[in-house]
Amino acid sequence: MFKKSQLIRGAGVLAGCVALTACVTTNIQLAQEQERAGNYQAMLTYCKQAAQEPNPDSWAFLCQGDANMRLGDRQAAETAYLTFLDRMPNDVDARLKLIDIYMSDGRFAAAQQHVEEVLKFDQASY
Repeated sequence: MFKKSQLIRGAGVLAGCVALTACVTTNIQLAQEQERAGNYQAMLTYCKQAAQEPNPDSWAFLCQGDANMRLGDRQAAETAYLTFLDRMPNDVDARLKLIDIYMSDGRFAAAQQHVEEVLKFDQASY
């Protein structure tokens, strides 16, 4: 017999499948489900698993940063966001998250560096 949570998760996975023969739930998808459920420790576990896969998806590191922020581990979040930016240097969202961390910690020079990058991206979009 299945638990209700297992059935709900399974139904969500099947609902998201376009072709059942190609349906695979990734650790990133499982992490997103846990985030929606407010289970940030489980979210972090799936994000870490995704980051340890061969040729990991860059989003695994952003996911780790977000989970760590929700759990109050700002240092681990910073490390994850920086790893994500090594792979995706033009991502404004991750830079804004780092700016928030740095400003809250009083590390204004570190924040300024990312503010300048965000402003460059913003000017390039006009």
